[in-house]
Amino acid sequence: MRILTVATLLGASLAQDELPVTTSDVFAQSGEVSDSSVNIMARCNSESPSTMNLKLDGSTVDSATVGEDTDFTHTFVVENLASNTMYKYQVECAGDSATMTGVEASFKTAPGPDDATAVSFVWCADLAGQGYGRNPDFEIMHTDGTAMKGGYVVFETMAKLSPDFALFQGDMIYADNSIAPFKNVTNGRGGELLGTWVNNPSKDFIAVTLDEFRDNWKYNFGDEKMQKFLSETPVFVQWDDHEVTNNWWPTEVLGEPLYEEGTNADDLYAASLQALYEFNPLEADTILYRSQRFGKHLEIFFPDYRSYRDPNPENDEPDLADMMGEEQLEWLKQGLKDSTATWKIISSHDPLGVVTGGAGDRDSFGQESPDILGRELELKDLFSYIHENDIMGVVSLTSDVHFTAHVNMDPARAEGGFLEFKPLDEFVIGPIHAGSFGPNFMDTSFGAQYEFELGPLTQGYERWANLSPEFHELQSFGHASVTEEGVLNIKLVGIDGTVRFEKTLVPASMELPVTTSDVELPVTTSDVFAQSGEVSDSSINIMARCNSELPSTMNLKLDGSTVDFATVGEDTDFTHTFVVENLASNTMYKYQVECAGDSATMTGVEASFKTAPGPDDATAVSFVWCADLAGQGYGRNPDFEIMHTDGTAMKGGYVVFETMAKLSPDFALFQGDMIYADNSIAPFKNVTNGRGGELLGTWVNNPSKGK
Repeated sequence: MRILTVATLLGASLAQDELPVTTSDVFAQSGEVSDSSVNIMARCNSESPSTMNLKLDGSTVDSATVGEDTDFTHTFVVENLASNTMYKYQVECAGDSATMTGVEASFKTAPGPDDATAVSFVWCADLAGQGYGRNPDFEIMHTDGTAMKGGYVVFETMAKLSPDFALFQGDMIYADNSIAPFKNVTNGRGGELLGTWVNNPSKDFIAVTLDEFRDNWKYNFGDEKMQKFLSETPVFVQWDDHEVTNNWWPTEVLGEPLYEEGTNADDLYAASLQALYEFNPLEADTILYRSQRFGKHLEIFFPDYRSYRDPNPENDEPDLADMMGEEQLEWLKQGLKDSTATWKIISSHDPLGVVTGGAGDRDSFGQESPDILGRELELKDLFSYIHENDIMGVVSLTSDVHFTAHVNMDPARAEGGFLEFKPLDEFVIGPIHAGSFGPNFMDTSFGAQYEFELGPLTQGYERWANLSPEFHELQSFGHASVTEEGVLNIKLVGIDGTVRFEKTLVPASMELPVTTSDVELPVTTSDVFAQSGEVSDSSINIMARCNSELPSTMNLKLDGSTVDFATVGEDTDFTHTFVVENLASNTMYKYQVECAGDSATMTGVEASFKTAPGPDDATAVSFVWCADLAGQGYGRNPDFEIMHTDGTAMKGGYVVFETMAKLSPDFALFQGDMIYADNSIAPFKNVTNGRGGELLGTWVNNPSKGK
């Protein structure tokens, strides 16, 4: 982390006047791209009545007259385009006294729904929040060694990935946050003063009027790095709360300290919504919840969790509180069911499993209660529908909470009494340029837990620290890519390009075992399991289990004679350890265990051990030691095969034990991690040549362990 001192930053700022919000004559961006159309939004920054002309690949294809009524903006809808094709476009503004021409920009149309085409995209949220705006002195080093300085450096990092499109998930303006010329940088609330953050230009107001909401968009779009990114990358835009005000809901009445008492959130909503349409590639009055197909393997669903929600205080009640509302929820359910895409991505601008907002103001679905309450009843309905209709490949990409995480929701952990749903992965990013917080508390109704988490608390700061972008290791965006075969890779990426977390998901169509068995293999095929250990020069411990899992009498035979017995049952999971003493030193013994139940007697294989030599015996001894068995999801694969150096083929399961047995050791040291209790062993696991590397195949675990 690079901290700018007070003296440095004050000196840098006082050496120059307030910088202009933008230096471009014409602003333009593309979005809502499909396999045959695109929306192109532009603004004439001269702020004079103009004729706006759109050129596509050098030819004028449309024009519009712009003026004060739309703040000199317009969105063109261009149709009848070829799929999966790169286009160049340019916008010019012809006024009475001059014609201004924007930069040459580009977009690529989506592949058709039947095209098995590789696709990559980024998603981001939380820009210029908590008073952290455009700082000309903010500088970090990219992982490729490039210094990135000034403004919103995240857009330079994302541009290096050359994504096909970007998801802007909301909070892309902070209309309810002022951006003063200077802001203290600390290491937590009430923490040590580390320096001063300089905002130049600044935006020192709270938006109430239409023009003030518009000015928020102009402030962010004036950043040169963001402009360049938007000139190369089509976007899909959603909104969240800060486009209006923090944690708002329809009909809410607002007051001090930000607003006059009695301010109606619906008035702010109307002004903000108009500005949202004007300054983004959206047609006016378009319903904000929608979906877009992107080739054979990808369909993205964009819900709107702001416009239709019930008041936040109702979210703690046992009755249904709307987040999406009945009509939108039915749209999402039917869309997921009808989709033939391999992956159905829910671009969820509020998390499904993470709690936001305080008591009485829960802005999220959950409330930190194991009970299914309020808005969670919508999730229960959605999850039940996905389960009943066996909808595969649903993944949630989310933001809003200002930390980085991978969340998994699983009925095996669900505490809300509802278990009929499929496990769901949710990937959390942000902020891209704002204060960092968290990680937040979880709601366990649907078994949500962190598989990965990165925030101030995990780095030794307080949970709600509000750390500046100078702590850039806590700022992040998401990068997703799908291969031609349909393999989905998710990366959670720092704004310096560092991959903080990565997970690869294989489509159900590829999860085909190459084993000859069509069914899950049994965990064991032996009637009786037995092993020896803790061997000394005069004693041995022999542990055994009756795998029939019936109450039994367990008999131990040593060199053919019964030397001990025990009764085993459920209390010890049908196991017992015998301690045999008074043995001869340095001597080979054979043993066998039988389990005598009411209906049958099962006998284990004949096994052996050798006692230790005495302390005065100068005897040759050999042993092996080992550790780390079945970790990271690699379990018993019946098709795993390698060749021993002696020319023997070894196939299936843990082949290392066959190799060690060839050495005939006197004993073995098991040094730990001989189970991975904290790792599941799924039926299938991707095999790659490194994080984010080439997909080499699929590892088959049969039997599996966990979900």
